[in-house]
Amino acid sequence: MDSEKENQLERPSLWGMIWSPNKQFDRIKQNPTVWVPLIITSLMFSVGMFFVSTLIEKLLIWINMDAMEEWMIVLWLIRTIIVGTGLFIPTVIILILSAIHLIITKVIGTEVTFKQLFSMNAHILFIGALGFVIGMSIYAFVFKETGMSGKLVAITLLIIYQYFVSQAFIIWQIILGAIGLQRIGKLSKVVAWTIAIILMVISLSFGLFGALLGI
Repeated sequence: MDSEKENQLERPSLWGMIWSPNKQFDRIKQNPTVWVPLIITSLMFSVGMFFVSTLIEKLLIWINMDAMEEWMIVLWLIRTIIVGTGLFIPTVIILILSAIHLIITKVIGTEVTFKQLFSMNAHILFIGALGFVIGMSIYAFVFKETGMSGKLVAITLLIIYQYFVSQAFIIWQIILGAIGLQRIGKLSKVVAWTIAIILMVISLSFGLFGALLGI
């Protein structure tokens, strides 16, 4: 009883999704928050997109576009568009996933609100945003390094991320999705895991999370 009262009073924590996801899901169920996780996740995604823009800058330099007089204007426009895109992509992803989850829960007959599902997916996507920032910063570091030793270190980090860390973030989000659907959506363990895995596979196939996870 005391634990339930505490969860009702406390807001879910984004960083708490890393070390105490069960507690955060219980808090989301009692007190779903939308704007704070959405804004923070969007800002993190924009940071990752900024690293993407630096990669594009390097590419344009390689094709001698830096010799053009309009170079600075073109670069500014590209960065503005790319970084700006990062502000609304998380919202689109969260809306799509929440709508699908709501439809499924309504068909099955469990009681859950769209706000609860939106808050759940916003908190889960924070983990994806974290992986995206890490991945894109490594890519930017690889292209920034010019010395041989620096290149070797950067490429080693890139390989580790590409084949180990990025996969860990994918699995991490699947696990969180399954747990969230059980604790918030009141779905059975089998149904929750099945939905989480299928939606992640579909999302990756259509590229919704491809850029987010840096793969």
